[in-house]
Amino acid sequence: MIVIYAPFPSPERVRGGWMGRIAAIERLFVDRERVYVYPGDPAHAGNPRDYRVHVGDVAPKAKFAWLDFRFSNHHRWLSQRIDEAEFVYAHTCHSSHHLLPYYRTGKIVTDLHGIAPEEEELQGNPDRARFFAGLEEDMIRGSAALVTVTEAMIDHFRGKYPGMSTPSIRLPIVDIARGQVRLERPARSKPRVVYAGGTQSWQNIDRMMAAIARGRGRFEFELWTDSMPAMRAAAERAGVADVVRIGTAAPEQLPSIYGDADYGFVLRDDIAVNRVACPTKLSEYLAFGVVPIVQLESLGDFLQLGYRGVRVEDFEAGRLPAADELLQLRRRNAEAFAALEREFQRGSQRLRELQPAAARESMRHKASVFLCAHERAAFYPVRWGGVTIDRGSSRQSLPWPEEVGPVVDRTIPIPAGDVVRGIELKLAFPPFLTTPVQVECIDDTGRSHPLTLTGDHDVDAHGNWLFGRGGGLRAVLEPAAAVTRLRIRFEFVLVGPEALVAAASSPAPPARPLRQLAQRVRALLRRRR
Repeated sequence: MIVIYAPFPSPERVRGGWMGRIAAIERLFVDRERVYVYPGDPAHAGNPRDYRVHVGDVAPKAKFAWLDFRFSNHHRWLSQRIDEAEFVYAHTCHSSHHLLPYYRTGKIVTDLHGIAPEEEELQGNPDRARFFAGLEEDMIRGSAALVTVTEAMIDHFRGKYPGMSTPSIRLPIVDIARGQVRLERPARSKPRVVYAGGTQSWQNIDRMMAAIARGRGRFEFELWTDSMPAMRAAAERAGVADVVRIGTAAPEQLPSIYGDADYGFVLRDDIAVNRVACPTKLSEYLAFGVVPIVQLESLGDFLQLGYRGVRVEDFEAGRLPAADELLQLRRRNAEAFAALEREFQRGSQRLRELQPAAARESMRHKASVFLCAHERAAFYPVRWGGVTIDRGSSRQSLPWPEEVGPVVDRTIPIPAGDVVRGIELKLAFPPFLTTPVQVECIDDTGRSHPLTLTGDHDVDAHGNWLFGRGGGLRAVLEPAAAVTRLRIRFEFVLVGPEALVAAASSPAPPARPLRQLAQRVRALLRRRR
């Protein structure tokens, strides 16, 4: 039996690179007994008394369980599955913040997908970058094997962690159903240029729009994305909304789209994230005869495989290959893709035959997997509920990172609009004890507008705020003001049942809505003594 740390890749979920990679690995192990596990909100979350692990059949020989790491029996259940497993397949570095105690078993194979700390930094998440940087070396050195998408990625880790001896398997991303591919293209007065992908920062969408503006009138442009509003906004900023076709395409439609395209954008900056990557988009371009337009040529291992593209500066200047040279480029790139496919087959075979060494130790009865809630709050970040801005005539939810650590000091941009009249905060990892939550709104002159918060919380003898299940806070901004930033500061003291025990043991227990709950906890402790 194999334990796989990931959501189960059901067909409706497989959109985008992350789930596509999980689906590709699922196909390699489809004949093996396997259990998928992933943390999240379980189906029974509405009943706080139901602490069971709910396991369901999701495919032949495959089961799936949502895990809620607030509950020690969920840790115990996972420990038992890992003890029984041949090995554990962990998708991405992001799995390490729940699986790190289990790396000492020697059973965990980590599929890196990318380099998490650098990716988080690139996406503007410096706190998450620091968090994963703190876990990465233990994960890299403790894995039974590393599965990477490129040899460049392994070289990156060897340079970052001298003496690294963890075995590695190179498994590039080539999950492409090609069928019959036609490399020739009809002669066109305006060559067709495509892009298929997201609008994340590393995709260089604004740079692509600038290239489109310079090619106006000489090319046809088609942009296919699941992020249509963001793509349209970028086109409008660049003044090219009238010359591009923007749409959404299902994966099965892409072969037809690529078969009619001459060139394809894949513009990446010269940074570590891109030098180790194996962009699905680039693989697809090579497979279907789309000549890539590039900013960074040395993407992953592609240059060593022999691919060639057109530099974006040459595209903008109109320095393009002649028809016969273009056909030669397509043939050369098809050979590069064939080499990538062979590497995928070799890596797949090695992965199917993988036999990690005998388990170094069992974790079933290790105290370290039953960390108290405060330690879990520091080690496994707390999930945040949300921020809502009240503008009087409308309400607006603001984006907030999925997870926060034990210390929260965040500044959130507030989009321009009507004046702000109030805010609501929600934390979704109760019960918890925190230092007093401080919130202030800041206008574009830098002036601070402090807020007084009210909500379903009590105060312990030390002035800490105690929340029960689903803590919520509200505040009114008097007078209403046009503010541009929201700053939130506090620190978790305890998270989980320990918070209630601490409050119940306090010399001056809470005296508002949560007092009865704290008293019941104290009475229960007395009975147990």
